[in-house]
Amino acid sequence: HAMPGNVRTSYFGSPLLSKIIIEIPINNTANDIPKSTQIIWINMRRERFGFQFPVLQLPMVPLKQVMRNWDLYELFDFSLISKRSRMAVKVHKYVLNPRNQYLNRITPFEHESDDWYNSLNLNKVWIDYLCTIYKCDVTSITLGSNLCIGKFISLSSWLSGRQKSLKKCVIFGLVLDSKEISAFLDNCKITRYLLIDRQQFLKIEPIHCNFQMDVLEIHSVTSTDWLSIDTILTSDCIQIILGHFEFDETDLNRFLKEWINGSNQRLKRFRVIVKDLNLEVLTSGIEVEKIPVTVERIFENKECRSKKLKLKGGYDIRKLATFLKTPNPKYPIGTVQFDMFVWE
Repeated sequence: HAMPGNVRTSYFGSPLLSKIIIEIPINNTANDIPKSTQIIWINMRRERFGFQFPVLQLPMVPLKQVMRNWDLYELFDFSLISKRSRMAVKVHKYVLNPRNQYLNRITPFEHESDDWYNSLNLNKVWIDYLCTIYKCDVTSITLGSNLCIGKFISLSSWLSGRQKSLKKCVIFGLVLDSKEISAFLDNCKITRYLLIDRQQFLKIEPIHCNFQMDVLEIHSVTSTDWLSIDTILTSDCIQIILGHFEFDETDLNRFLKEWINGSNQRLKRFRVIVKDLNLEVLTSGIEVEKIPVTVERIFENKECRSKKLKLKGGYDIRKLATFLKTPNPKYPIGTVQFDMFVWE
């Protein structure tokens, strides 16, 4: 009689606990319940409105019926009790509730040392366990590059060994070794989104990798020695959003010509902040048509679910693409935002 109600589980004690308490909220009052059942209601009231029974002694079929009322966090708690409970969660078919898709509040490991808790090996164990019981892959990872110095190669080997690709990756902080970052990006096939936010101006070796995700964003980098126009030309992305770079008119002229000749075929938008551009040098050897500022057009890229952008004026390239150069108040005076949009 307990299962049809709104079931909530409470998990107490250590992972060695052999029992789960099921609590069923009761909205009725004693006066509303027939006398024949009032004694049962009073007993349940003494148990904090909960009916207790040994869940682990249930056969698998009724156990699955109980598990259908649990969310991801409760299933996780249950999986820690025994091998049988872990196997029950692994074979359980559940529907993800949108509010429980992310497991940010589950912290099963506790240790006095922060170094131990934050160690790469412990996080690998933790992530592998979650992915095993929920039958899923790692979809997103955020890395503080200054905290992961010397660990990028090991991390990439672990990720590439457990799954074919990674949807989203964010790398931020101090970058000291470009080779490590390059090796990580080459080994982990990032398919959806990559953000690199390198907060420094130290001169380090160039990054060499083939960007092939849908959206690439790189910020807080000014040196073209670290990311050259050649790396951009060999990329294959739908959107490339760059911060303040030292690309000049010659670099962007070469970029436009290479795109016309077939590079970056998936590209729908390219944006970079640069010093003010000489239009004559920028369009040298390229047939362009100036569009009046009074002409407004709407750009939208459904593949990347980007917001609709209202474009005013600009320069059309063979009616296939439009580029604009406009001041950006977020960046220093004398810089412009170079935007290129490819029409469907």
